Amino acid sequence: MLTRISGFLVVVACSWAAWPTFAQDVALQERGITILRDFRHRPKGMYARGMSPDGLVVIGGYDVPFTRGFVWDHESGMSAIDVWEPKGKTYGVASGVSGDGAKVVGVNRMGGMSVPFLWTEGEGLKPFDFAPVGTANIRVHAVTRGFDALLASGLTIDDGRIVPARQFSFVAHLEREKFSFLMDRRDGSVEPLKCRPVGMSSVGHVVVGSMMSDFDDGIEPTWQAFRWTEGEGVIGLGDLPGGKRQSEAHAISANGEVIVGQSGSSFGDRDDDGIEAFRWTRTGGMVGLGDLPGGVAKSQAFGVSGDGKYIVGISSHASGDEPFIWTSDSGMRLLRHVLGESGVAELPDGLDMSSAHFVSDDGAVIVGSGRDGRGNVVVWRAVINPDVLIVEPTR
Repeated sequence: MLTRISGFLVVVACSWAAWPTFAQDVALQERGITILRDFRHRPKGMYARGMSPDGLVVIGGYDVPFTRGFVWDHESGMSAIDVWEPKGKTYGVASGVSGDGAKVVGVNRMGGMSVPFLWTEGEGLKPFDFAPVGTANIRVHAVTRGFDALLASGLTIDDGRIVPARQFSFVAHLEREKFSFLMDRRDGSVEPLKCRPVGMSSVGHVVVGSMMSDFDDGIEPTWQAFRWTEGEGVIGLGDLPGGKRQSEAHAISANGEVIVGQSGSSFGDRDDDGIEAFRWTRTGGMVGLGDLPGGVAKSQAFGVSGDGKYIVGISSHASGDEPFIWTSDSGMRLLRHVLGESGVAELPDGLDMSSAHFVSDDGAVIVGSGRDGRGNVVVWRAVINPDVLIVEPTR
């Protein structure tokens, strides 16, 4: 069942002193900024885990005090996904959304274990049984736009007992009722690969994430970004020149062509301990995106549009950690400046848009996290004019 939070409840909730007023939020929306709130439950921690390609639906979770999932859309606002066992350390989060925003998947607690759920507006919340036999504690990481495949992880059940050391990741092909497992890239054995999958493309079902690796040169194993396909298996993406031998992939474009993340980097001998956002393609390999002016040598890319044109993330800046948007035309831009050029007035005092995580296909909608003036962790949604990122050719 889905609990709708009506406009009446929002108006009543705005009288609580711990939250900004409803009028403030309306003003922000008119200026291109929406703070996604649940005035009924008043969560202190809130985070986004996905967004529809058009930016009209956002999903995630929040703490109230247990964790539960939410769905936000531009018409009806915030909706809280109910939990099956609302006692103790209940855990629930929405972690995948279909391309049309109509289907939402995630995990909820039932019988002391994580159980996948499927939510649709017509049928509400129900268990979603898609995992292989003999598995438990399934976690859903991503779903394709056409809702034909899911990326998930789980634990093996041996003689009725869960084996924590035998964690595995897999792609569930829903229409074919088939599973593809991420195996060791060296010998093709059935031993699970120690990895953290985070995303999957809609075209080709390319999986990305991070795996423990020695980078094939005998160093102490550390995290390396990887891509996986059913035909090629797991392939390490390497890292940027200089800095620490470490890289992590955070997202992949829907067409499967562009992977983004972060890597150890010297930023051109500027800092041997730097962390730099990267963009990876099959033809160009891993390329650093730089960082914003000022601050320390640090940037991380978290989100990418469907065709790979737009990339968003966080970078150190002279004013502190700031969200950025990147295109090949304009390079890395401070999001606050792009908002200003889009006609959005300065943010009110106290609102900290610290990081950007998702961007729509047209580059117009960006979703990220930060804190409001009272220290509450919030999810924000910004609408910009992507035309300001176009650099006119010089004559």
